[in-house]
Amino acid sequence: MSPLSVEVFHAKEGKWMEMRELNPGDGPSSIPNVLPNGRRNSIVYECIDNLKSVIREGKSLEDIDPNNWTNYGSVSSKVGAKELSDGESYEVEVRKDLNSQPAQIRFTHHIDSSQIA
Repeated sequence: MSPLSVEVFHAKEGKWMEMRELNPGDGPSSIPNVLPNGRRNSIVYECIDNLKSVIREGKSLEDIDPNNWTNYGSVSSKVGAKELSDGESYEVEVRKDLNSQPAQIRFTHHIDSSQIA
């Protein structure tokens, strides 16, 4: 299991389904989102190292300096930045557009004990 797992909740099946896994060094990834006011942003997530993952909400991934994305985030965002360590999860709702049903996304960080010296 990778340190950061990303899952989506499937209401019809009543269970969480794996969407993606990230390892340290994979770099940031993002999920596009439409806010209730119609503005677009992204949920950006990254497995920093074996001990920590970070989830941020703000402008789109394309607007982020890839060499300094840790300063990414919006003062007006409801998430700002969330750090996860072993066993911690964070859930957020995202929408493809204003008329779509929101999707529940869950990020969970797991420590890979084989990587601990």
